[in-house]
Amino acid sequence: MGDYQVSVQPYREVAGLYGNNLASGDYRNLHWGAAELLFLKRNSDVRGCSCRWISSAGRTLGPTSVCIGAALTSHCFRVLLPGLYSANLKELGDEDLLKRLDKGLQADLGMLMVALVWGATFVITKQALLDIGPFMFLGIRFLLAFLVLVLLSFGHLRKINKQTVLTGIFIGFFLFVGYIFQTVGLQYTTSSNAGFITGLSVVLVPLLYHLLERSVPHWSTLLSAATAALGLFLMSVPAGSFRPGYGDLLVLGCAVGFAVHIILVDRYSHNFGATAITAVQIFTVGILCLAIGLVVEPGRIVLTVPVIKAILITSIFATSLAFLIQNAMQKYSTPTRFAVVLAMEPVFAGVAGYWWAGEVLSSRAYLGALLILLAMLIAILIARK
Repeated sequence: MGDYQVSVQPYREVAGLYGNNLASGDYRNLHWGAAELLFLKRNSDVRGCSCRWISSAGRTLGPTSVCIGAALTSHCFRVLLPGLYSANLKELGDEDLLKRLDKGLQADLGMLMVALVWGATFVITKQALLDIGPFMFLGIRFLLAFLVLVLLSFGHLRKINKQTVLTGIFIGFFLFVGYIFQTVGLQYTTSSNAGFITGLSVVLVPLLYHLLERSVPHWSTLLSAATAALGLFLMSVPAGSFRPGYGDLLVLGCAVGFAVHIILVDRYSHNFGATAITAVQIFTVGILCLAIGLVVEPGRIVLTVPVIKAILITSIFATSLAFLIQNAMQKYSTPTRFAVVLAMEPVFAGVAGYWWAGEVLSSRAYLGALLILLAMLIAILIARK
């Protein structure tokens, strides 16, 4: 690799496009963990490279082929990498390249574990709600999660200021709305249904964006919405009826709340430290739920083993550690890759419901679940382009 110098072309995930300007030499501020590398033979001119995409077999770096796509001529070759971040790329050896690719894989596996935990929490929470009210459960869960986050990231939280608090409370209110609808809805529907219907937030986000901007949705957004609507109908409305289940409607309200929350996070959170504004949101949800719970659910707290287990798992693993993992790993992957991995959450919810609660979906519900999952993938992989 010593015969080549390296240029970097940023991978513009937000716009769904590749950046058009090459920054030769050092490139220290690649904020998302992906880049298109252009390896130029020293003293050669990039304009002289008639680059074309060929299979990864065209170039092998190190012991295994690591190219997703590569263009190779006598002067240059190009590689799209998912795992590079804030690197000095003046000289890059085989081992460094493979290490960064390993980090990309580790990031995806880490988020897959987060999706697994999130999926399992549906059935765990549903079992806990037999002994504790939804507001008290969420209040204890999020306040404990806040304390864990403070213990693990106290240095980041010292940067909290008035504007961070006000914005965090505003965004956190919609997180509160989403979790209230989801947790109350879990009392009236299966954890499998709740998992898949919650996933509709991915589909609702682009629709709400177009509604706010008063623009016409792309055909792929409409296709995603129509597919999701059909899936929701098959999952929620029994055969021979046109009345959706009460619990499913509540969880649909959760999906709307989460979709609004995603939009607000996208618009405002970049102005603040990620840990700080997330901590304010978590604290907001905890305080609101606990305050309401003390009024409407007095005395409804029985600390059984399922309740304690659910509180510990959801607060520590599904909230505090999940956020820290996501915040630490996102620089090694891309938003689309993360979104695809997290789309496994409803699948894990269905598996957990079957394994731990004996929930069995009908063939009609299975088809609906498949359509919802398909709609999520359309929204992630096509609509964002």
